[in-house]
Amino acid sequence: MVNRIGHIDVAKGISITLVVLLHSRLSHHFEEALMPMSLFRMPLFFFLSGVFFSYSQPATSFVLKKGEALLKPYFLVLLTAWLVSSWFNQDLLLWQLKGIFYANGHTIEWTPLWFLPHLFAVHCFVYFLFRFGKFGVLPHFLQWLCVGGMFVVGLFILQLFWQIEFVTFERAFYLQGLPYSLDLLLVTSAFFIAGYQLKTVVCAFKPSLPLAIACVLVFSFVIYFTDAHIDFNYRKFVAPSAALLAATAGIYLVLAFSWWIVHFKLGVGVLRTLGSASLYILLFHYWIDHALYDLGKGRFYNNLLVLSCITFMASLALPLVIKWGAERNNLLALYFLPFKTNPCLEWLRQGKK
Repeated sequence: MVNRIGHIDVAKGISITLVVLLHSRLSHHFEEALMPMSLFRMPLFFFLSGVFFSYSQPATSFVLKKGEALLKPYFLVLLTAWLVSSWFNQDLLLWQLKGIFYANGHTIEWTPLWFLPHLFAVHCFVYFLFRFGKFGVLPHFLQWLCVGGMFVVGLFILQLFWQIEFVTFERAFYLQGLPYSLDLLLVTSAFFIAGYQLKTVVCAFKPSLPLAIACVLVFSFVIYFTDAHIDFNYRKFVAPSAALLAATAGIYLVLAFSWWIVHFKLGVGVLRTLGSASLYILLFHYWIDHALYDLGKGRFYNNLLVLSCITFMASLALPLVIKWGAERNNLLALYFLPFKTNPCLEWLRQGKK
């Protein structure tokens, strides 16, 4: 059982590392090598999230638990950053605040955080689909057929709310997606449900070398002979059939590499640690990388590649320090850990009695 869960933990570590890598300044130096990874980077994230999904809890408990896990750190971190920045810059404060609550990648400064409110929406949608829509009682072939239909409909919706101009109070605005990126919901939920449906297979996963080689060939073919590209934040799913094929191949390869890493004990501890700190890394990597790069580019102006490597490593390492602090400081824990386990709130509850 340890090995089974072990490769999933390693896959989570690989997944968050790819997210940081493609958001880092290193991506500008190795764009041709890294951009193809966009074909499976975010699909993998949603797929792995689905592996851990359960709809056994009552609806209220489920929504509150997921809200605390995903929305609480999103809002507390961004609102704190907004309050701090308001001391230095008084411009557009109201619009920035509205953008935080709109919770879209194009309305917040820390762009990658769009994933958290959207993942909350995905969890809720899939929960209600299974719990009240009785999706789970359908025959398996019919479930997969519905997931495929959901995916196709989702592709048509992608561009419906993207860069749409509208006028209100005599001012023109561009709608760049729905709140919580809800216009992505059907596409991302398809990957999420696929992860849930294949949970048993993924947990008991053992790679096939011939199949892994075939996936490498398929992925390479898609890269070199098609225009396939996936970027959820910009509502791009170019050459859908080829992109989906590449995403599937990429997910399989990450799982295969994860299994081999665990089997041969190559850097397992590091990747597991990164996987367990995914929330912290997702929250802070973007700001850390950009802030340190801006601070260091004057000193490293002749060797920006070295600076990019340093900031990339820092954007993985420093969130681990924040996680370490949150697990040991009750006030910091309020941002990231469940309220019910926090001694500060327990003390307040006892004081009211």
